[in-house]
Amino acid sequence: MNLFARRGALCAAHLAAVLSWTAAAAAQSDLAYVCASAGDRVAVLDAASGAATASIPVGDGPSRAALSRDGARLYVSNTLADTLSVVDTTTGAVLASIAVGDAPGELAVSPDGARVYVMVANGVVDVVDTAAGAVVQSFASGTGSGGLALTPDGSKLYVAGGAITALDAASGVLLSTQVVGTAALDVAISPDGARAFVTFYTFYFSPVFSAGGSVAVLDTSSDAIVGYVGVGSLPSQIALSPDGARGFVGLTATWANTGYAAGFLPIKVVASFDTATFAVTSWTLVGGTPAGIAVSADGARVLVATPSVNQVALLDAATGALSGNVPVAGGPAHVVTASLTPVANYCTSGTSTNGCVPSARAWGYACASEPSGFQIEIAGLEGQRSGLVLYGVSGASLTPWGSGSSYLCVKAPTQRTAPLFSGGTEGACDGAFVLDFNAWLASNPSALGQPFAAATSVCAQGWYRDPPASKATNLSHALEFVVQP
Repeated sequence: MNLFARRGALCAAHLAAVLSWTAAAAAQSDLAYVCASAGDRVAVLDAASGAATASIPVGDGPSRAALSRDGARLYVSNTLADTLSVVDTTTGAVLASIAVGDAPGELAVSPDGARVYVMVANGVVDVVDTAAGAVVQSFASGTGSGGLALTPDGSKLYVAGGAITALDAASGVLLSTQVVGTAALDVAISPDGARAFVTFYTFYFSPVFSAGGSVAVLDTSSDAIVGYVGVGSLPSQIALSPDGARGFVGLTATWANTGYAAGFLPIKVVASFDTATFAVTSWTLVGGTPAGIAVSADGARVLVATPSVNQVALLDAATGALSGNVPVAGGPAHVVTASLTPVANYCTSGTSTNGCVPSARAWGYACASEPSGFQIEIAGLEGQRSGLVLYGVSGASLTPWGSGSSYLCVKAPTQRTAPLFSGGTEGACDGAFVLDFNAWLASNPSALGQPFAAATSVCAQGWYRDPPASKATNLSHALEFVVQP
């Protein structure tokens, strides 16, 4: 049975260090990073509750941020300092400050983390080599400064700033230009890479002046516009849910003309829409004019930066209902969350001979074509035990494992990974297996599931030696997640 209702379409010698990283990384999966422009810092929030967890000093006037796909690095554009801060998300330490062009704004990080694209003044995109820590290329986008977004494979870069421009991400060669309305503002790419959603506004001058806003929907294979989402008022930034089913747009102003007076009136609304039908499904009033928007990694929560009132609004992603406002001092202008693979837990862990009940978890972006970045951990194992992770692509199961308390939770056929060792103490429950699933797939091209189709569901659980137990082995509970090709 598929445990996800909707899908679009991401050792032993060093065990202690790996476990420490994995535990920290797992916690990061529910974090949001908020640029406080007037405070020269990034506020770190728990994306579910909105509780503040940390504050990271960066450069002067941080306006935008972006995370590497594995969530290990946060990049922050410091608009007043003309620099890019590089933050280690595990420690919160600023690792580097990289000089870029004038007034850096929007950012996009390549899937492999090797490049960061930075929109600077006059429609120029600086390309930062993250290993060298320097700008190595600059592209002219042909339009004004605006939003940036990469396709999931990193091949195309979209710029929404005046017009909608598509560039070859490696060379900067112009691939297409689409003019929409008066000016395009921001862009988001669907998780499967098939569509680009671009906010724009239009000024009408005849017979009398008026203004409105929409979202243009592009087919990324042709860059043709295939539809529009009418939002009426002037939009700002846009975000999509992790499954690509819903979009969220901040609306900042509306044109009003009573016949006696006319002008732009500020509004404080977030519109949500269905990405399949292009229909607006809810309108939510927030505390201030919306700026940055992001959706939590689990798709449950929308976070909206409202700098005029120094708050981040929390919305229920399914209904659009406002559930609260989180104070964030210093003019919160932008918010970003990790684009992680959702993971569901199911089935039941068996109890080992020494009373250990292992727990499984995973964190990162599961992708068969990437060399690393999706960690599976089976913790709470008996110490000094060998074992492995077994997985399948045919769904879940619930089959008793001998006469013990374990269940085989993965439907056949199953694949065993390379052997793992739990470490820890003999007879204690302090052992663990840690496996980078992406790396294992990369080194085993003939493994079950290869080549992976788009949005393949994988079920996995830990298997370990326990000689006194039934079948001399035991099993953890299971995980289900989607692996992208």
